[in-house]
Amino acid sequence: MNKKVLLACLLAFILLIIGVIIGLYVRKKKQSQVFIESDYPFTYEVLKDNTLKITLDGSKTKQLTWTYEIEDEEYISVTPKGKEHGGKATFIVAPKASGLTNIKFKRSTDLAGYAYDAAVINAPIYVTETNGGLAISFLENPWLAVGPEPVAEDTDYPFLISYNEVGSPELLYIKGKNDWTVADPNNIVTTMISSGADGVDSEIIYKFVETKTVQASVTDADLEGYSIDSNGELQIDEGAFPMGSIGTTQEVYDPTAGMILDTTITVQSQTLNRTEYLDVHIDVNGNITVTKGEAPKN
Repeated sequence: MNKKVLLACLLAFILLIIGVIIGLYVRKKKQSQVFIESDYPFTYEVLKDNTLKITLDGSKTKQLTWTYEIEDEEYISVTPKGKEHGGKATFIVAPKASGLTNIKFKRSTDLAGYAYDAAVINAPIYVTETNGGLAISFLENPWLAVGPEPVAEDTDYPFLISYNEVGSPELLYIKGKNDWTVADPNNIVTTMISSGADGVDSEIIYKFVETKTVQASVTDADLEGYSIDSNGELQIDEGAFPMGSIGTTQEVYDPTAGMILDTTITVQSQTLNRTEYLDVHIDVNGNITVTKGEAPKN
């Protein structure tokens, strides 16, 4: 093989490599990713046939399976592309008619018979008519909601770290509280327990605040139990108020308001001979997050 042929082959090989790199780069640019830093990355791409290709990565929870629910099947269809492998699954979303709908991708599981969603991704879909066909896109970015975190799942009385409808963290004892006891050595948070009709006990975690006695001011002399005498002085009907109740009131006092706080609480069971450690973080707005932690190092 002469030198010219060798150079031509080498040049062709280099051009091929450059073409592959450019092709991969262009394809990568067509793809969009959200939740990259989470346990459930979400990749999507609009294909040439105006369908939407969605790839979900649940490799950190391989034991679970991706399922989906369509809010209104009049506007789109969803078809799995191949089988889920290693927690990763791909779906093709095809438009059927113009309109708005939502796809809910879920990874569901249960703990001791209590079913819950480990993760839910909502994908709002918008289908429009264009040039005699249909175009599909997201109405807004998909959003991810991570479900409760199981704790002590290998015991007879496991529980979940969850959040109620107002965003407060709570421990859900799905088979009852048994003798689990929560304690914070730093007195930053405290708890309140309530029992549910389904046998699930809930223990809400909230920031510990103090109360203090302050002087009360009376501004309405027409209230029952008050009167004004001929000298214009306030008279109190002692029978209407218990001793010591006039002139003072209890107010909430939070000396750490606006501060970032962290603590590790213990959840301990004597009968199970088990202690769990939960990390608690409070931001400047007073929002509380709770995650599984580890025993403090001595």
